[in-house]
Amino acid sequence: MTRVDWSAADMLKTWHFYALVFLFIGSAQSGLLVIANATPMLNRTATAVAFVAANAWLLSSFGGLVNAAGRVGTGLYSDRIGRGNAYLVNGVVSAACLLLTPWVMRSGNVPLLFVAVGVAYWQYGGGLSLMPALTADYFGPKNLGFNYGLVFLGWGIAFFVPQLAGYLKDLTGHLDYAFYLSAGLLLAAVIVSRFLRRPLRPGEGKEAA
Repeated sequence: MTRVDWSAADMLKTWHFYALVFLFIGSAQSGLLVIANATPMLNRTATAVAFVAANAWLLSSFGGLVNAAGRVGTGLYSDRIGRGNAYLVNGVVSAACLLLTPWVMRSGNVPLLFVAVGVAYWQYGGGLSLMPALTADYFGPKNLGFNYGLVFLGWGIAFFVPQLAGYLKDLTGHLDYAFYLSAGLLLAAVIVSRFLRRPLRPGEGKEAA
């Protein structure tokens, strides 16, 4: 963590702030997409399992538990392997599951759907642990409330993906392209995360890891 406390005005002058917002968009949009569509996803997948199809709320409830666990779990291993590495692990695994989700739904494999959705919920919850920690690491703890509030704008912007998913579903009759788009955005955010280093004030030297 930096020992220099950045004001919001100074933070906004760095590219690192906008990169963190993009990381938040990438992390949040994939989770929000799954949250918005969890019940119809299970209804479509579990056509041969009457009890599950009639109780599609089970997937949302399961996701809520994994979401909470993901915040704690990701926070735990991010302290050990680093924030960027934790974002990498969560993002790559979740993107792979998003790419496979259309196939899982067509296969009718309910357990696999729970796994894929669980990974998405874990990653979403983990992002909500990583982003405030990254903001503090990069810009200091003193102004964290306001600084993180600005970074949190990425969460609001992320809602455009579930909204776009609705339009894609109306056009195509399915959510396949929405999942592919979401996976692509998440992978793009992972790539950006690999170039991020803590910003330094003029005179502090090269950027620190």
